[in-house]
Amino acid sequence: MQGKSNHIRIKRKPFYFVLLLLIFAIATPVLADYLGPNRIVTETISVCKVVLYECQYVPARDLWKYKPVDDWSCSNEGKPWQGYDNYNGECGLFSKGRTQWGKQEKLQTVTTTQPDATITSILQGCNLNNGWCNTASDLALTGTEPLSGYSIVAVEGTLNGQSFACSGDNCAVPLNEGNNEFTFWALSSWGDSSQMGTFSAKVDTVLPTLGLDIAATSGTNGWYVSPATITATGSDSTSGLSSVFLSVDNGAGISSTILNEGVYNILVQAEDNAGNISNSTTTISVDTTTPTIDVSVNGTTGNNGWYSSGMEVSATTNDATSGVASLESSLDGGVYQAYISPVSFADGYHTVQFKSLDKAGNETETSVQEFYVDTIPPVVDLPAEWEVNESITYKV
Repeated sequence: MQGKSNHIRIKRKPFYFVLLLLIFAIATPVLADYLGPNRIVTETISVCKVVLYECQYVPARDLWKYKPVDDWSCSNEGKPWQGYDNYNGECGLFSKGRTQWGKQEKLQTVTTTQPDATITSILQGCNLNNGWCNTASDLALTGTEPLSGYSIVAVEGTLNGQSFACSGDNCAVPLNEGNNEFTFWALSSWGDSSQMGTFSAKVDTVLPTLGLDIAATSGTNGWYVSPATITATGSDSTSGLSSVFLSVDNGAGISSTILNEGVYNILVQAEDNAGNISNSTTTISVDTTTPTIDVSVNGTTGNNGWYSSGMEVSATTNDATSGVASLESSLDGGVYQAYISPVSFADGYHTVQFKSLDKAGNETETSVQEFYVDTIPPVVDLPAEWEVNESITYKV
């Protein structure tokens, strides 16, 4: 027959822990101090066994005595002790070798260690690049209680020194931008916790910034009127910048270049160490050439630089890059006015000057051109007496 055992657990659940369980059941959990596992159980049990004795002479004491020679658990189904004589007489010379057996019960202290609660962690939603998560991520924590009748009541921990707690056996903690240093554990209704776990992760979901430095002289209408030196720039405050480059008209990636006359499509791209990529496109227009002006004069030339007929001056202008914005003329030293059609001049001394402006702001101005016009023939006055004989023709 097996004796009954009385279990006495030395570890006691403190009052504050019972109170904490109530808080977890009715409200948002409040972080408790890390407890650590404590599953050592000390029990006092009653042990039953059947002992076989044999009558033997003990020379050292010069006496006969029943001495134990074997024993079995009371629960042994075979009951092997029943195969031996259960002699009730005294042990002496005439009962040498005789056997007897009987049941014994003893109190025994036994110390055991129960399995600890455990906690596992899984990083979720992380697209990993160079050790960085470039997507929104969280750390999923799951506590497990192996002992029947007990459960995980909370998952607790710290993230970068800041406490967090979730009721129940699951918790998903969103990661912050930058470095994430976790400690965590599962709190058990047993009154202890799992071992403390640790985890580290880095997150950068923010695109790097980028820019384009342009060293050139600005004109008008978004044009530059000098060669433009362009340089790609970028920065990233979290994982750091991996690369930055520019491309001109879908060409190869370069860090810097000089743009001369023309219109260019520019791509700037920056990538950080987490794999986040920023792109930007722009158009840069460069016109360093002034417009041309062609002037033509229509009239009959006389002597000594004079025009002996009515005359007109016309002008045309051209700009191959940004195009012509305006053409103006100044007549006889007056203010510039828009040139629309050829300019006619009457008799006298005249000046004309033309100015052309392209859309980039480049300007061309002609030198002052001078014109002398005399379309009236001279008048001859004859003495009166020369008019008597009108048939006479005088040649002047």
